[in-house]
Amino acid sequence: MRSLLTILALILSTLSVDAKRGAKPNPETATFGDVEFISSSEECGIVLVKRGAAPRKLEKQRIYRVRYNPFKERDVQDVWIADMFIAGDTLWIRDELNRIYSMTMKTFSVSQRKDVSMDDLQKLKRKTAANKTDAGNGSNGICRVIDAARSPSPDPRRSANPQAYQS
Repeated sequence: MRSLLTILALILSTLSVDAKRGAKPNPETATFGDVEFISSSEECGIVLVKRGAAPRKLEKQRIYRVRYNPFKERDVQDVWIADMFIAGDTLWIRDELNRIYSMTMKTFSVSQRKDVSMDDLQKLKRKTAANKTDAGNGSNGICRVIDAARSPSPDPRRSANPQAYQS
């Protein structure tokens, strides 16, 4: 009986049990002019490039490769794009392991950016975040909220009281 338990313990200790991963991240689409950059939901490290308004075949741009261990479950080794945004003429990409990549818009060349920290990336993202009035193109708009019902009427013959206009 003791030898059976020893053998069972040895067998169980050699099995590796990987935890199941959570849901894939779903980063926002980044837009540069008429080009959209969409994170692939089927392949790790791939950005899909859609040019123009016409629905065409999407181009694939590899940002990074994932090396898989054949002795482990593949889904727990996946490393998805967690975030991406555009600052200037550069697409910034962060993966689930917080590795940072940049892709230039002119040449579509990609490089891993070990010189950029997570804090630097977050500051850059906040600095370049689209204003709600700029339609995502970086223009500086001013959004003012006013209470028009309480504004004095520019015409002295008209009442500023809204009840005066009801019949």
